[in-house]
Amino acid sequence: MTSEWPLPFIHIINTRFMQHQADLPNLARARLVLFETFCLHSILHQSIRQKSRHYAPFLWIIKTDPNLHADLRKEFVSLIEPYPFIYLVASNVNYGIGIHHGGWRGGEAGKDVMQSEIWSGNVTLLQQAHEARKTRAVLETRLDADDGLHVHYIEMIQAQAFQQLRYSARVSPKNRASWMYWCCANHLDWTPTNVTDYGTFVPYKSHNACITAGITLGVSVHQDESSIPRFMHHELYQQLTLSKEHATCGSDTCLHMVENPVLGALRSRTATSAGMRNVKMNIVDEEELSKHTVPIDNKHLIRALQQGFHVGINKMKQVNGYMQSHVVEIAADNLLGQCTHGHSCKNSTREALKELVRTAKNDTTKGIR
Repeated sequence: MTSEWPLPFIHIINTRFMQHQADLPNLARARLVLFETFCLHSILHQSIRQKSRHYAPFLWIIKTDPNLHADLRKEFVSLIEPYPFIYLVASNVNYGIGIHHGGWRGGEAGKDVMQSEIWSGNVTLLQQAHEARKTRAVLETRLDADDGLHVHYIEMIQAQAFQQLRYSARVSPKNRASWMYWCCANHLDWTPTNVTDYGTFVPYKSHNACITAGITLGVSVHQDESSIPRFMHHELYQQLTLSKEHATCGSDTCLHMVENPVLGALRSRTATSAGMRNVKMNIVDEEELSKHTVPIDNKHLIRALQQGFHVGINKMKQVNGYMQSHVVEIAADNLLGQCTHGHSCKNSTREALKELVRTAKNDTTKGIR
């Protein structure tokens, strides 16, 4: 090993791409388009990277099906190969945030990655992070491959973790939490529509629940990961903030709803989505939206996209057109992928996908698309 891990914490971003779905080419292609548009650039332009030019302030591990089509794999690698802190790993095994225990602190996640085929990324950095996991605080952030994070989000999480977690054995445990969760209080949803050239953006405020994009679990040094309470993302607020029964982190607050930046995450809600909630292409219910949305005018919304998530309007127009013109085959693939291992198996999702296909075909027949 050439050197020790240089930071007081280890921060891992975990992303899944087409796990157990290697034989769905239309879905995979669409998800790669969304990854490049929303996900990749929002992480590459994280502000903490600009302040940490001589070391990696986080490692980004993207797991995909080992049987991912060779052409798609090659294209994916070409996108991330210039960045040694980004890993494409051939594995269908997941740890980290969710209802099951196991993660980077306990060593399960690192072992799986290093025992798998790694198609891109600096393995030495991985080994250093794995070896240092017991002597540093550990942060794990979940990010779906079609979502993005505000460019200041990771910096904000790390700054709070530095103040609230015990990141070294030399730091007194007094007034430090043994573990902590963070999630977005507000986020932005994008849906491809023919209402505008670049689709529809809707800023949502929290309904006292966490979305998956940006959920982060921080674990203090020497804290056993297996003793931390685990819940589905939509249950965290209820269990840790309202009931307090499981709020055993040693702090007054065990779950931080992140309000700065105001819009912490950007989610794409398309025919590729595992769950189909809020996916209604070409349907905009203004009255219903007014009950749930953050009041931000269009001028500030465009600025938030460009500056906050590094998404360009011209790129949005291209993606909007792609998703609409391929919606039938994308939704059909997604329907085939329902109920595969580790994926949604809801009747409501299957029915929503069927309806999306029917609507898209009708629109094509009428010449709308």
